[in-house]
Amino acid sequence: MDKRVRFFVMRGARGRLSPQEVMGKEGMTVLDALIKARLTTPDLGLEYACRNGMACRLCLASIDGEPRYMCATMLEEGMVVAPVSGARAIRDLVTGRGGPAPGEV
Repeated sequence: MDKRVRFFVMRGARGRLSPQEVMGKEGMTVLDALIKARLTTPDLGLEYACRNGMACRLCLASIDGEPRYMCATMLEEGMVVAPVSGARAIRDLVTGRGGPAPGEV
């Protein structure tokens, strides 16, 4: 690949699409691209804990409308990454998986 790849991330409480661009490499996953995008967008909310090869399951997101793991989905031009449907977005791609969100007691 080795070219600039543009993709979009659903951000904020109102769900605006934020364009992101990274220098794509062959075999780059969506998670790799998001980690790289945080170099220029440090406030991008992202949740992952990859230590055991897809064992953490924290990076589940809606990618082009389908629930997929960001660490196992190859990056493609124009992809849209959003919180998985039904999950409570705390910040960008960080979701509440059980229990109330802060302030919802």
